[in-house]
Amino acid sequence: TRKIAVEPGCSQSDQAAVRVLLQFKDLDHRLHRQQFYVCTTHLSSGTDNEVHRIQQLHHLGRRWARSGLPEIWSLDANTEVDFEDMDMSQGSQVPIPEESNALQSFMQNNDLRSVWNSFYSSTRDIWDPPVSVWKMRGSASAQPKKVGEDMYQLIDHIFYDGRHLFEQGEQALRLREKKTDDPADRDWLALMPNELLPSDHLPIVWDFHLNVGSPRWEPIVLVSCAEQLFTQLKAQVLQDDPSLTDIEEFFKPLYLGGLQARKMDENQSDVAFEVFNLLKMFSHEAKAVLHYEVSETYSKLESFRERMIKATGRHQSKATYESSLVQALLFSAAAIVAAGPWVGARLFGEMKSTITLAAMRCVLRTLTAAPCLDPNFVEVMSEGQLWALLAQLSAIINPNCPHIVKAFDQNGMMTLQEMDALLGEIGEQLACRRSPSAPALCVLRCINWRKCATGTHVAAAVKMLMQAIESGKIPFLEQHIFSAGDRMEEMQAVPSAMSAVSTIRLLRANTNSGTAQPPLPPELQHKQTFDQSAAISALASLANSGNLDSGGGLALLLESLQRQMALAQGNQTPERQARALHRPLPWVVASYVRRTVVSALERMEPIEALVVSAQQLHVQEQPTKKRARLNPVEELIQALVDFPQ
Repeated sequence: TRKIAVEPGCSQSDQAAVRVLLQFKDLDHRLHRQQFYVCTTHLSSGTDNEVHRIQQLHHLGRRWARSGLPEIWSLDANTEVDFEDMDMSQGSQVPIPEESNALQSFMQNNDLRSVWNSFYSSTRDIWDPPVSVWKMRGSASAQPKKVGEDMYQLIDHIFYDGRHLFEQGEQALRLREKKTDDPADRDWLALMPNELLPSDHLPIVWDFHLNVGSPRWEPIVLVSCAEQLFTQLKAQVLQDDPSLTDIEEFFKPLYLGGLQARKMDENQSDVAFEVFNLLKMFSHEAKAVLHYEVSETYSKLESFRERMIKATGRHQSKATYESSLVQALLFSAAAIVAAGPWVGARLFGEMKSTITLAAMRCVLRTLTAAPCLDPNFVEVMSEGQLWALLAQLSAIINPNCPHIVKAFDQNGMMTLQEMDALLGEIGEQLACRRSPSAPALCVLRCINWRKCATGTHVAAAVKMLMQAIESGKIPFLEQHIFSAGDRMEEMQAVPSAMSAVSTIRLLRANTNSGTAQPPLPPELQHKQTFDQSAAISALASLANSGNLDSGGGLALLLESLQRQMALAQGNQTPERQARALHRPLPWVVASYVRRTVVSALERMEPIEALVVSAQQLHVQEQPTKKRARLNPVEELIQALVDFPQ
């Protein structure tokens, strides 16, 4: 609550204002944790007090407006949107044009809209504004100057800035009287108060339309959620760890950056410089997350996440999930700040792309780190909210991908017609070297292939992915963490006398012991770029569709594997060509393709398809193209060879 003050040199006001912060609580709802402000006040009355009302609203706007969150302002303003007093006949101390009265100035200065805008636009000749007050004071009134005055006005207002959370909506309770110039058109028995309405003001009820289908996050909300999570996680590591203090230093400047992205003036170079330094710091962190640099780059956030994984000893755990989510929220907030309308690509083009890609990678990590099989696990953010966050990030890094954004917003549920358009857009993104591949690769992980796609769709997606890998569209970085081929040695140790079914079970369990363990995620075996990780995740989702073998997708995978293995084991010509074209060496591509295929087939459904020798080819393949009659398991075993490097 704030008592309304006025500018220095003016009298003190006796009005007050109240502001509350509201937050959605339902986890199943995609609006969970979204926040918005509701403010209300009662301004000074009298036509001679317009200057006073201008000062009151200016004072409130400087302190509460442009908060970085959606806002709703409801007020008894005691003035109208079209008020003017140019000749000072209504008691104003200075001439007041309609364009700069109290309400018009308040809306212009704080980027607000009125719910009554349609009544004061070019259609006013058709639609008369409603009336919220119709009264005539009697002789017992405490305001004797107003006795007998016909108060027939619209002075109760709702202003709003819905941002991405809500839109204008519609009036929920119709107001009976309309503001007309002819007194004969009025129902004089409806003067207020009366036997039906004990107040001298009519209630204004408005229904805003919530943006449930495609909610967007404000940076302040993301930073607040990340700070709460980080505070909880600190209890699981050493409290005197100096790196924790370093991470805490991210929150305040990022929160201020979220405020300044909408509140600052473009001429405030000092604020722009502060935001630039903030984003430069996150850009360095992002490069370490993305592994786009061969040299080791120290990252405070990445180091914190890795320590949380070591503390639990598992990739899928509550602590790993929450530490990944802290990263995702902070990078996403920084990306949204960098994409603010006051900076755009003018200052932060390269930084914005790097930070946004890091945010997308952290979101994917969060999705894969959630221990869904743990009955005691509680999600901090639902899967639908994370997909919505990826939709927002995709629109930042590439505004020309509406079908990809729509797929994220719909949690991967698409009609067959939408799927055709989506695959076309994905193909364009993966083929264009000027556009990042991350949105296309991530949406392939998001799509519900089992419910929304046919075998032909799956095969088309597999073909686009493998072409992107083989054409060099996917950036590579190979930094093996383990000693040369620990996993490879395990798979090569499979006895030749074992059946194919036993072999693939062993591959799936990643162990030759009697107890099956979940496979270690490839990201923990190799340092690899975001695009490499996203492609592996996308192919795993395709393999789990149940349609990988029905449309020829499995055959395309194995053919690509055979082709890359042949290049890697051939003469030195492909290697020289790769060096000349600044592309990965053949053995690097073959190693990655093999890793990708094995990771995908570990999630293959139905698993029996891997022991069928006769593979169904895509209907558009050349009839002369023949394959050896080997089942996929045998082909995988043949591919488990060591490279000279």
